[in-house]
Amino acid sequence: MWNRMRLVSFLAAVTATLSGVAPATAAYPEKPIIWVVPYAPGGSADVVSRILAKRVSERLHQPVVVDNKPGATGAVGAEFVARAAPDGYTVLYQGFDLAINPLVRQLSFNPIKQLTPVTQVSNMWEILVAPANAPYNTFAEFIDWAKKNPDKVNFGTTGAASAGHLSGEMFRKQSKLEMVHIPFKGGGPGVAGAVAGQVSIYWATPGSGMPFIQQGRLKPLAVSAPKRMATLPNVPTLTEVGYPIVTSEWTGVLVPKGTPPQIVQLLNREIREILEEPPVAEQLTKMGIDIVTSSPQEFDQFLQNETQRWGTVVRELNLKYD
Repeated sequence: MWNRMRLVSFLAAVTATLSGVAPATAAYPEKPIIWVVPYAPGGSADVVSRILAKRVSERLHQPVVVDNKPGATGAVGAEFVARAAPDGYTVLYQGFDLAINPLVRQLSFNPIKQLTPVTQVSNMWEILVAPANAPYNTFAEFIDWAKKNPDKVNFGTTGAASAGHLSGEMFRKQSKLEMVHIPFKGGGPGVAGAVAGQVSIYWATPGSGMPFIQQGRLKPLAVSAPKRMATLPNVPTLTEVGYPIVTSEWTGVLVPKGTPPQIVQLLNREIREILEEPPVAEQLTKMGIDIVTSSPQEFDQFLQNETQRWGTVVRELNLKYD
């Protein structure tokens, strides 16, 4: 009897291996998935995450719980996921700062080495906006006002080492304006601060900024895209107005290093198919978000390229944070 039981177990393992599905992952998912957003609620990453999490939950028939873990411009949430069990039940939705944080902070983990890329999700060009009550309505008018009021000028971003921050520092260097950086704790608090008039200008992402632009509560001055955005055809690019700055607050999904390849591929397939669904694609496009998907290998190479690309800028600007 014992030998027969061992034989049955052996044959089951062989069958699973030949079918390309390990026994430990065959039932995945069989419990809720935690979808970590390393930013405060209300920002672009949070908005997009809730759209994707809802569809992933419906397709995989398990709850997908969005868990906001803000701090250190995404580093707190990223470390939480990097140290989580590599079983597919903890995923990370992070952006541009994933590649930048290792360049400007002393981290207790290595996000590139301790996280496995699943797929890129989007490109979100920065929108340079001003509060509705600001005494300028165009980019040229802002420059004129800033030169006349050098002691009043500041710029807000979603946080230190964010795409908006890098854009702002490059703009400060090129314009020679003495602007003070005001880092907020994510896109939600940042855009709220801009609407309240707490900053002279703010580098907004489309997901968090577009609703307020459409409501007339923020005034778009320029965009960091290589060409004018379809959702803001009358707003010039920074290059058009004399400042060749092109930055994207891209986002993507990652899991802890060591997560079984079968799970990585399953999540990749599900997320890419969801992003191709017309209702989802239309919703994101209307928000001014460009959908960009990739294989795990392509996203991994993209992350390495971004770190190398921005390393030069970080060194030139001498950016460092505790």
